[in-house]
Formats: sequence, C-alpha cells, structure tokens
Amino acid sequence: MTATATDLTRPVVLIDLSSIAHPLYHLTTADPNPDATAQQTVARVHALATGRDHVAVCCDSGKSFRKDLDATYKANRPERDEVLIRQITLAREALVADGFPVWAAPGFEADDLIASAASRLRALGHEVIVVSADKDMLQLVTDAAPTLKVKSLISGDVLDTEAVAVKMGVLPAQMQDYQSLTGDTSDNIKGAPGVGPKTAAGLLKQFGSLDEFYRLVDAGQKPAGVTPKLLQTLILFRARLPLVRMLVTLRVDAPVPVDDVLVPVSYT
Repeated sequence: MTATATDLTRPVVLIDLSSIAHPLYHLTTADPNPDATAQQTVARVHALATGRDHVAVCCDSGKSFRKDLDATYKANRPERDEVLIRQITLAREALVADGFPVWAAPGFEADDLIASAASRLRALGHEVIVVSADKDMLQLVTDAAPTLKVKSLISGDVLDTEAVAVKMGVLPAQMQDYQSLTGDTSDNIKGAPGVGPKTAAGLLKQFGSLDEFYRLVDAGQKPAGVTPKLLQTLILFRARLPLVRMLVTLRVDAPVPVDDVLVPVSYT
C-alpha cells in the first residue's frame, strides 16, 4: 500500500506498540516458539495497518521523565523483563524492515509520542486514529476538525467524544481532571483519597473542572451537593494536584519525525 504526502483524505493511524506486545507476552508464555511474542506483535500491527495508507508505531524508551517528577511513579511494577524487552526489540526491528515508521524518544513514553505526533498532524490538517488499550489516550479525543478518535485494542470500538462520555462519564477535555482525581493504580499514581470514578465523574459533570471547583471554594462559596468530608478531602488534595496533573497529562512536545508517516511508503 502507498501513501502520498499531500493526501488529507485518509486518517493517520498511530499505534501504541506496548499495548499490543505486553498482553501477547503473557499469552505466549507457554508457546515453544521463543519469538512468538515478537512475531504475533508484528502480525497484529500488519492487521491493523490493512487498508490504511499512513501508519506509524510508537514505543516506550527507557526511563520516563515522570520518574524524575515522582520517584514512586510505576514503582509497583516488576523489574525490567529482559525477555519481554528482547521481544519488543525484535518486533520493532521487523516493523522497520517492513517499512513502518517506528518512533521512540529518550525520556518519553509511547503515549507522549502519540500525543505529540497527533498534535502536529492535526495542525497539518490530518485526521488521526490512535490505536491503544490505554485510557490515557482518551484525553486526546476531539470531534473538532480534523478529528481524533481512539480505537480500543480491548473492545475494538472506535471512540469519539460521545463514546468517551458514555464510557467514562466525562468529556475528553475533562479526562485529565478525572484521572487526577481517581489516580491510576497501574502507574502507582495516587489520586484524591476515597474518590472513585463515579464521584469524580459527578464532580466534573457538576462543576466542569477542578479549577472551577476550587475557584468557588476560594470565593467562599460552598459547592452544592459536596459533603463536608469530600470537601475536606479535595481541599487537602489541592496541594498535590499540580504534580498529579503533570503525571497524567500527555506531553505534546516529544520529538517525532511526523513527515516519515506522510511520505510514500509500502508496508511489506
């Protein structure tokens, strides 16, 4: 398949490699083929690229800048699995040989590369489809032209703004505040104590944003419907909010050579 640098009629597809490789690694532990994870990862990327003209693969790259912000970030995860890292390396090498742009940047996670590439591609007029299993990607979704949608690797659904609102109870633009409140156990990010998805969604539906909530507090107004206990929790959480927001917010300044995904290419 080929792509042209001036073709704005087809969306650019950005694939999160880790979202594919990690689940496959756990599914192939009993496979006698030592490279089953790499081979199945490559096959999955090819399947996702079928019928697409502009496809790039985004990868994690060592220590994240978030670890410098908070030493406890992802501290709950096991030590580096050299076998898995080797399988991802093999998959990356195979995808490069097959003609895919494969991006990684020191200090940044694949999510940041996707957000950065999406921002630049949309500025150039390209619609974007992000393929991932990570809910962090939902903060990027927009119906404003050129659109950005997320294809879930778990359900296969393609999520626009309305679908995100149905799934999460908040709009994509509220996802950063939502994740700040709820935290992320998989990344060891602690949100506001005792605030779960239902409470977070309810707060953001009522107040629109945490900034507006705190503006009312600062103005001496008692936020309607907020219990004294929850109010105290949120007041105490305010000091940690800037850090938590930085941890959950995707960066849009990662170095990604977006021109690579727009030039003529053939995926073998």
